[in-house]
Formats: sequence, C-alpha cells, structure tokens
Amino acid sequence: MLKNIKSKFLLGYSLITIAFTVTLMGVAYLTERQELARLALENSTALSRLHADLISSEIRTRVTALQAVRSQITESDGDMALIIKHLATLMQLEQVGFLHAAYVDEDFNITDYNGVTESALDRSFLDDERWYTQEFHVTPPILGRYTNKPIISIGVPVLNDQGEWQGEVLAALTLEYLSERLSAIQLGEGSYAWLTEEQGDVIAHPDESLILKANVFAADELGYSGLTVIGNKTLTEATGYGEYYDANSGESKIVTFAEIGNVPGWTLFITTRKDVIFADIGNILANVLGASAILMVIFLLVVMKITSRITRPITELTQQVKNSVNGHYQPINLNQSEDEIGQLSRAFNETITALDEHAHNLEAMVEARTQELNTAYSELEQTNQALKEKNTILEEIASKDPLTELYNRRAFNVFAEKEMSRAARHDSPASLIVIDIDHFKNINDNYGHDVGDTVLSRMAHLLMRYTRKENVVCRWGGEEFIILIAEANLDVAQNIAESLREKIAGEAFGPLKQVTVSAGVSSYKVGESLKDWVHRADLALYEAKALGRNCVRVSAQ
Repeated sequence: MLKNIKSKFLLGYSLITIAFTVTLMGVAYLTERQELARLALENSTALSRLHADLISSEIRTRVTALQAVRSQITESDGDMALIIKHLATLMQLEQVGFLHAAYVDEDFNITDYNGVTESALDRSFLDDERWYTQEFHVTPPILGRYTNKPIISIGVPVLNDQGEWQGEVLAALTLEYLSERLSAIQLGEGSYAWLTEEQGDVIAHPDESLILKANVFAADELGYSGLTVIGNKTLTEATGYGEYYDANSGESKIVTFAEIGNVPGWTLFITTRKDVIFADIGNILANVLGASAILMVIFLLVVMKITSRITRPITELTQQVKNSVNGHYQPINLNQSEDEIGQLSRAFNETITALDEHAHNLEAMVEARTQELNTAYSELEQTNQALKEKNTILEEIASKDPLTELYNRRAFNVFAEKEMSRAARHDSPASLIVIDIDHFKNINDNYGHDVGDTVLSRMAHLLMRYTRKENVVCRWGGEEFIILIAEANLDVAQNIAESLREKIAGEAFGPLKQVTVSAGVSSYKVGESLKDWVHRADLALYEAKALGRNCVRVSAQ
C-alpha cells in the first residue's frame, strides 16, 4: 500500500489533515471552555456582591430604626416610661424582626421593652470599645440566654451633649433570620449561600451543624481542602473566588465571596459544585469528540483507497476546509461525486455545520443566563431603592420633633456646627435666638396638656411663617425654641426677635386671649463652642424673664 512515493505522500498529508482537524476542535473546545468558566465565575461573583449589598442594606435598616429610638430616648430626658414605650414600639416593627430590645444606662442597668430592669452582673460584653466609639456595633454570635439559639446583638450608643457615653440601645436578632434570608436567595442547581463573621466562624449555612462550629480559617481541618486559603483571601480582598475539595461529599467546588458593608468582617459566600459549572462544557466535549472520531474513521478509510487520480481533489478539499475555518465555519463547496472524495467533502460540511450550531447554541445559552442575571440585578436594584427610601424616612423621623414637625435638638446641633465652620472660614456673622413661651406651665395647669400641645404647634407654625426660609427653626425642648440665623449680626438678630415677639403677641391661640414670649439673642464668637454660644443666649433669656417677660434681651458678653 505504501510502495510508491505518491501513496506515502497522500497518507502523510491525510494524517496531517486529521491532526489539524483535531487540533482545531481542541482549540475551539478549550477556548469556549475558558470563556464559559470566566462568565460563570463573573456571574457568581456579581451575584455574591448583590446579595451582600442587600444584607448590608437590611442591617442598615435595623441600625436606622435603633438610631430613631436613640433620638427619642435622648429627648425623653431620662423618663423610663417613655423609653420603655419607644422600645415596645420598636419591637412591633415587622420589618426589623428583632427578638429582644433593651436600654443599658450609664450604671449598666438593663431595662427591656417589657419594663423589666436588672443590673448587668457580667459586663464583659461591654468591654469592647466599639460600643462607645462607633456609630453602631454588631456583636459576634452567642447562644441566647432564653432561646439557647445563636443570636447577634446590634447596639447604638446614646451620648450626652458633651458627646460622652451615657447608655446603649440594644436589639437582638437570631441567626435563624440570616439562614432564612440566605435560603430565600434564588440560586442555580448545586449552589448555596453561607455567611461568616469577623473571626471566620460560620453564622449561617444550609447545614446547621456547621453554624458556630466551623471556621473558614481552619476549614482544611474539617475536610474542605483549599477553603482555608480562600478564607484568608477575604482578609485582603472585598470580592473573589477559588476552588476547594469537599472530602465529606467527595466533590470539587467553586466558591465566590463578597464582603458585607456596614458589618466589618462579615463575608457572604456562594458555593457551587464544579461539575455544575462545567456541565455544558462536558456536553460540548462529547459532541466534539464524537464528531472527531467519525471524521477520523472516514478519513482513514478514504486514505487507504485513494490513488494518484484523486490527489488533486484532496488538495482542493483541504484548501476549502482551511478557507472555511478562516471564514468562521462557512460551508464548503460540496464535491458531488459518489466516491470517497465526495463522502469526505460532505462529512466535512456536516462537521463544520455541527460546530457552527454548537457555537450558536452556546452563545444563546450564555445570553439567556446573562439575561437572567440582569433580571435578578434589576429586581435587587428595586429592592435596594425601596430600602433606601425607607431609610430616608427613618432618618427624617429621627431629626424631626413629632409634635411641632420642627427640627429637634440633634438636628440643630448638626446645622449649628456647619454654620460655625462657615462663619469662621468666611469671617461672616451668625446669630441665634432662644425663645421661651411665657407662663407655659400655667397654660398646661389651667387648660390641660392638649391645649398646651396646640399652643406649641401654633407657635412653631408662626415662627416658620415669620422667619426667612434660610433660617433654621428648631424645638429646643419643652416650651423653648431656637432659631439659627446666618449672615446676621447682633443688631439684625435683635430686630428679628423683636419683630417675632410683637407678631406673636397679636396672634390668636385658641381659648387663650394672648400668648407672649421672651427671647435671648447672642452672636457667634469665632473659636467658642456651640455650648458656650447657646449658654450666652440662655443668659440673655433669663434676663428677659427677670425683667417681667414679653421682652427681648441680647448677650452682654
């Protein structure tokens, strides 16, 4: 069969063609395999990041709710009955789902929402400085005192006017909630989500036996070879992925992770079996190998029977195959003969068509999965937007006085600090007016607290009506109001106060014939504290009261 040069040449050429075809299919397979793996990992990482942001938003919602209670406690001036009422209201909010709520005062007395007070004998849980220095703090999981189930606590510090710690608003949340939240995440086949906290302990997982029992930084010791390395990556990377082997199930797995904002050290993981990610690639490989095997058999049979008269058709066929590959698997011109060359031509065409169909099917599959991710991303974006709107409402509630709808003392302090910085930076004046309703206690005693509340609301309405929009009007506490006036020296502020006093004296207040006010005025001195600035206005107010009320006095200092 191989006695002449031409037969040897033809056989060698045919074998080279077979090798080229197999190489082409192998390169196509490896290229698509890498692309599909990259897309799968990017999609899983994006999904981890989206759900981590959602859990972060939910924690922020609960922190905002606690901050609203903190503002109400600050304004309650130590009235424990009001504090218990605010805690009970917090427990009734379905969207926060707290297991327990309590207030810890500066003497470490703990009062819960049911009004039960006890001294904290074990104060070690408050040794962490983050209870006093951070906007809020989330504790490591512990076993609940009454439920004997893992819980976390969220705390918001209560500070006095000097910024010193005087208490903490605490609320407990069960880890069952986090597990239920993760179970609700829509993931693909063979995938599941789980959470770790700052020290690496697993705090939410479909396998409950791992909760508070497994640590991602020592996962190799539990039969998860390679997971410890991935856990260490979370210490330096916000998002990432890796591969490990689960000896307990005998499977290789891919895991992606993303850190959770608002809760330092918490990380969301999404684990997927490796065979699920590469399932479609396996189908492609089987089809490619099958097509390759058929093609090789056909080629070998043809080569064994070719003669010198078919050398040219084979050469032409080889050139057409190369042109087809360069043209992205375009069909070749069929040889219409019924001999082996014709069969080979048609076999090439069928194979190229099959490869083209596989490529299109893979593109459609990737596009469909990308669309699913886009849909999920859109839904999560809508959920995040809704949570942001609710957070805005809660922040508005936390900064407004519920009776008069004016800004409260907490909000005033923020406005005043900004105005002091602006005045110092631009060397411009700024003044404030402290206003007190004369004989307000007599109004409550003679007409009742409902009329007193009506007078306060009416007074707030008049102050807003008779002052510029640029001025900040706040309820300072009780029957006192305070007005922050930018770009106003002492004389201008005094004239404004006199004008307000006269207009208020001429207004009707329900059953009262007349309601008068006294006012103290002071201008900001660069370098003084907000406390000293307000104190000088208070001294002027006291002077107005001592002179018989219904008058305005300015700070003499």
